[in-house]
Amino acid sequence: MNIPGFSTNGLLMMHGGIRDALAVDDNTGEDHEKPFGVREYADWRPLGDALEAELGRRKVTYTKIPW
Repeated sequence: MNIPGFSTNGLLMMHGGIRDALAVDDNTGEDHEKPFGVREYADWRPLGDALEAELGRRKVTYTKIPW
């Protein structure tokens, strides 16, 4: 994925989507399947970290993903 090629607003939307998906997963009961599997699937974290790195390079203020 060409993360530097995305607009800042696009990066913020993707980053927010990961945060929202993680919040939904974390608020899903232990006896239910996590709808997004953010903590279960390994590809979520590298994407989130890459988005945060690019936002940092652009000096954009954002709330870090609470891994």
